[in-house]
Amino acid sequence: MVNETQNRITTEALVIKEMKLGESDRLVTLFTRDYGIIRAFAAGAANVKSRRCTATSLLTYSSFTIVKKKDIYKIREAAPIRVFFRLGCDIEQLALAQYFCELSYVFVSSGVPDGEFLRLILNSLHFLTSAKRTPPLLKAVTELRAAAISGYMPDLVACGG
Repeated sequence: MVNETQNRITTEALVIKEMKLGESDRLVTLFTRDYGIIRAFAAGAANVKSRRCTATSLLTYSSFTIVKKKDIYKIREAAPIRVFFRLGCDIEQLALAQYFCELSYVFVSSGVPDGEFLRLILNSLHFLTSAKRTPPLLKAVTELRAAAISGYMPDLVACGG
């Protein structure tokens, strides 16, 4: 029998997808710095009184303790580090934040660390909440950096005639 502490993962992650299961559970997709994209089960996290409720909410950057059994990840502990709550107040910002999460889901592989891409998404969410850049500019810059990080950097030398 495998010891649970041998399969314990402690990491920081951004919640990029969440799905309610049953009355009070959640299945979340996490973008981790150390393990790429992972899907984890959070028992009782959909209950507002749960300590894991905020930490497992969409667009929340949190610290997680996760146990892996076979191919299933279960969240044991979670504490929010940064909640991008204000994004829900503006539909344009929320849509762009969701788009950034979808970019990470498409470009980052499961089990493959990608701290640079996570940093890009977190910085983009930060700039989006602080309103220091316009959403169209932020979208273009994020897409260009995502392409560059993923090895698809366009040749910009010949641009601009």
